Amino acid sequence: MRRFGLSRFFALVLILALFWAPSIALSATTYDLATNWSKIDNPNGTWAVWKGSELLQHQVGDGSPMTAGMDFFAMGNEGGNFLPAWWQGTNDNIYTHSWDSANGGSPGESILTWTAPEAGTISLSGCVWYDHAGVNRSNDFSLYLGSTLLASGTISYASHNGEANALTFYDALVTGQTLTDLAVSAGDTVSLWIVQSQNQTYGSVAGVELTITETAAPVPLPGALFLFGPGLAGLAIVKRKLNK
Repeated sequence: MRRFGLSRFFALVLILALFWAPSIALSATTYDLATNWSKIDNPNGTWAVWKGSELLQHQVGDGSPMTAGMDFFAMGNEGGNFLPAWWQGTNDNIYTHSWDSANGGSPGESILTWTAPEAGTISLSGCVWYDHAGVNRSNDFSLYLGSTLLASGTISYASHNGEANALTFYDALVTGQTLTDLAVSAGDTVSLWIVQSQNQTYGSVAGVELTITETAAPVPLPGALFLFGPGLAGLAIVKRKLNK
């Protein structure tokens, strides 16, 4: 009777393993722009900053008033060719100065990208704000997943000025879009564009917060069954001991 019961038990375990194996998923991974930021490397893991299609290069701060002396990423550090720029401030916030023709050289907008390392679903959160003290300008921003526009808006001296008045991506959401449970394949990109508003002669500084949480796609068979191997082996050992 005891052996018959154990046999049924092992059969049940195997059936459950086969049933649940396709839906076993890896744990979620969080990517936070400020936490993950590198003051030297670009790209840095899943993150990268760009001037159009060109990767920005590391520049030594050298007392730059724009970055409060912090190192930054740009195509140069001389007047006429240092925009767009990205940097981490002394308060650990991330900032960018949008491109303009006066100090940007050839055209190329300020872009931040995150590249999915694997297939799964992602959820996004964050905000942008105007952070160019004493200067009355404005920037437009657009948040994309691939070519799909998720959120857009304008930040200016008159509105969303300072981190306390930041415009969240949720509040700037495009009608019909969402920031949660978005399907991605490995290599898909989330991109944030910061562009001087059309009526502006010069670009300006924006603060950026962005956090992306990815949950990997379920582990397919036979990989998922492999995860059950050690557990089934342990149960087999228990069975042998009980049968002695």
